[in-house]
Amino acid sequence: PGESRYEVEHSDDDELAINEKTQFLKDQTHNELVKFRDKWLVDSDSQNYQSAHSNLSIMGVLLYMTGLYPTFPIPVSPSAWLVVSALQECGAAMKLNEKQSQQTKVEDFTRDGRFFEKDTVRLRPGWKFLSPVVMRETSVS
Repeated sequence: PGESRYEVEHSDDDELAINEKTQFLKDQTHNELVKFRDKWLVDSDSQNYQSAHSNLSIMGVLLYMTGLYPTFPIPVSPSAWLVVSALQECGAAMKLNEKQSQQTKVEDFTRDGRFFEKDTVRLRPGWKFLSPVVMRETSVS
């Protein structure tokens, strides 16, 4: 209840009215995420990241499975590391050091910080993850 996506069209309803501070914060967060995206797109092109992503993912999984991941400066999950970096850049996530960011796994986003002390991505007070969005459903017949 009360959750909405950033792209929701605003109407004259009292329920959808957003106060100025909330709107300012949403706009600022959106702008920071756009800057982060643009910066990483340029870096990705210059460093040929699309070909290294698969190799980094495989190496991260192997290091995690063998327990050697704390000794190497390679993200366990490059995708999770990039998302944590974006959330920190826009000010939504609690600050982690670089090593903690690199050791973030995808499932860390689904753990509730109230029940798990480790291996969770914690957002700053006032922020919360919305429910997952179904991208594609497959039916079995």
